[in-house]
Amino acid sequence: MPDTDAHATDEGSEALEEIQETFVIESMTYEKLQAAKPLINALIERDVLGYRWESESAQLTITLYRPGPSAGQ
Repeated sequence: MPDTDAHATDEGSEALEEIQETFVIESMTYEKLQAAKPLINALIERDVLGYRWESESAQLTITLYRPGPSAGQ
């Protein structure tokens, strides 16, 4: 099992300016993360969410982004 599981968001671009909110969820086990994957992936596809999961601490960090100009089209 890898130490981290993260969606590759382009954090070096204007995406950082579009961060709306960041949440940290403790006690997010691998099993819980897998159960939430369909929702996480759907939000990633819409460019409104990025995440990082650390297996050793079972900590999930979720970053919400403002939808871009093409969102919802």
